[in-house]
Amino acid sequence: MVVRRYFYVDIDPIARQVAASRMKEFTTRFPQQFATTAWKASFTFLPSDIQLIQKKHMELLGPVDLIISGWECEGFLAAGFGEGLSDTRSGLFMDMIRLITWAQSISPTLGYVIENTPSQLDQREKVQEHYTLVKHYFGEPLLLDAAQCDSYAHWLRNWWTNLAPLSVLQLALQYTIRDPNLQVFHILDDQSS
Repeated sequence: MVVRRYFYVDIDPIARQVAASRMKEFTTRFPQQFATTAWKASFTFLPSDIQLIQKKHMELLGPVDLIISGWECEGFLAAGFGEGLSDTRSGLFMDMIRLITWAQSISPTLGYVIENTPSQLDQREKVQEHYTLVKHYFGEPLLLDAAQCDSYAHWLRNWWTNLAPLSVLQLALQYTIRDPNLQVFHILDDQSS
């Protein structure tokens, strides 16, 4: 697969810095698939604040093949106040829906991959109410522990996509065999010296 254009939207300057570093790394590792020209306007074409993106931006963008996104999870976190989408940060969910809807009006075959915290495990009333709204838009999620896919750490997340049926993703995950030699201490800096 060749990436022709890649755009990144995040208001956090550190997140943008990390993304820029990853883009350079991907270009170094996969120059034919992810050329510098694909992401030269990544941080400048669209506003970095999702709330400022308007339909005119999406129309100028033209057809979009894939949106990979998530929204702030603070309103759904067990350690949080349980405000769900009423939390101003988690409320950005509706801005994400707005952008996906606009992109689909331009590109009916748009694919998406969406990620967020596993809200179904939280029993607080508002979290469950707002999680039901999320499922209204995207359906049931794939509940995934990142360690199942060779991450060094366990990180439980929900994933939604329209690229494959949930049953197919669950089956593929069921047959995924994690490398038993992966241990988080292998990637930590040696602090003993």
